[in-house]
Amino acid sequence: MIIQGCRNWVYESAVYPPEISASGTKPLRKLLKMVATLQGIALVFAGTLLDGGEMTKLLAIALLPYWLAVGLIVWRRSEKPTRSDRFLIKYLYLVISIAGFFWQAHREI
Repeated sequence: MIIQGCRNWVYESAVYPPEISASGTKPLRKLLKMVATLQGIALVFAGTLLDGGEMTKLLAIALLPYWLAVGLIVWRRSEKPTRSDRFLIKYLYLVISIAGFFWQAHREI
């Protein structure tokens, strides 16, 4: 009986360490899946534009700083992300993409 209890405790602590609970990361995982899906859809639609791949290239380049920032947020506060962290995860890609669009337009003038 004691051995079975120890096995359960070892299994549960290996699956969900005390500092990262299953309930704490679930909303963040759901948010990251939603954002990755929306980015994929945006890249597909940008690929259908007849602009020689400029918009697709712009959106693909915006992926790198976005996922670096999200990785930093997840690394630093994966247990309890703040409201501003969730806001940045949701809308930072849009901001970076719009800034890149205006930077590209300004460069071509």
